[in-house]
Amino acid sequence: MFVYENRIGGRINSIEFGDAYVDMGAEWCHGQEDNVVYSLIKDYNILRHTDNEFASFYSNGEQVDDTLNQQLFEIIENIYVPDGNKNQREGITLGEYCVNRYRAAINNLHLTDRRDQSIVLIIYT
Repeated sequence: MFVYENRIGGRINSIEFGDAYVDMGAEWCHGQEDNVVYSLIKDYNILRHTDNEFASFYSNGEQVDDTLNQQLFEIIENIYVPDGNKNQREGITLGEYCVNRYRAAINNLHLTDRRDQSIVLIIYT
């Protein structure tokens, strides 16, 4: 999906509301614990659970195999789960840490198809 507006900001549009600003256009409420948005809207029965599904496509428009797509989603999702090895994180940025974990995980996929090899490299690096 492409989103276009004649203003800067994409789908989110901050507008003045009283003495503050609110963001119009947000779609998701991520997490319940210590989440101000969740606390404000939980009693209005407007929250719906969504599956974390996404599709990947090659530049020619062909869809990436569902199995590989699911493997990539799980790899990306697991990057943000603490691995308990705090020493590796010292001295590198969060971005470097994430890219390092992603590269290590995709090496374990042992892909033989050149298109699959190329798509896994461009998704997160």
